[in-house]
Amino acid sequence: MAIRSVVTRGYGNGTFNGTIALAVLRGYAAGAPVFTGTIPDISVTENTGTYTYDLSTYFAGATIYSISPAIEAGWTFNTTTAELVIDTDDTNAFGPYTVTGTNTGGSAVSNGFDVEVIEAAQVAQGGGGWAYAYEDELQRRKQKKRELEQLEEKADQISDKIDKELAKELRKQDRKKVRIEELRRLSTLAEEHKAELQKTISAKAIKAVESAIMMKTYSAMERMEREIARAREEEEFLILATSIILNS
Repeated sequence: MAIRSVVTRGYGNGTFNGTIALAVLRGYAAGAPVFTGTIPDISVTENTGTYTYDLSTYFAGATIYSISPAIEAGWTFNTTTAELVIDTDDTNAFGPYTVTGTNTGGSAVSNGFDVEVIEAAQVAQGGGGWAYAYEDELQRRKQKKRELEQLEEKADQISDKIDKELAKELRKQDRKKVRIEELRRLSTLAEEHKAELQKTISAKAIKAVESAIMMKTYSAMERMEREIARAREEEEFLILATSIILNS
């Protein structure tokens, strides 16, 4: 429980004559934690590094966390922050896992979620190359957007005002983290398909890709994202224009 003290100081005869006012703000310490959403299944491609997921954003009021069953060798789970770090060395489907958030008032358990590390060759079989990888990324973004919207709808339905505001703030943090993950994934994809991109997009777009790969800053990755999206729009326009001409 958060406690804020306000002290008005006064002096007289060497003694403290001030007043102390205590404003006790409601928190979750007195009650069990609340699980506020649904942890989605995780799917990543092999040998693409590590991925970090902050699962504390799905809980309100928890102070320690646990995950069950035991995670794979090479992965880590922080029991204080609920950060799950997955490496992509081994391909397989893992889980389902559940996370438990606990405080002195009790505990709350998450839904079960799976983690899948997909073989790079398997990803390529879906159509292969940059075009397929980029389309797959766009679909992942759409799915994640729907999941976030569902969580935000649930937050809006919470009756308690403080609980609702806390849940909505957690959802805002989710969006920021998801955005960073999207840019990092796109940067990784662009690096993997750089040779192909050099043949299909403009020199300006390639420069943005190279800058994002080298600098790995938020602004550089956003510029790369814009240039790649513009290149895709131009390609789609040319395909449409060619189709119209051939059929006229």
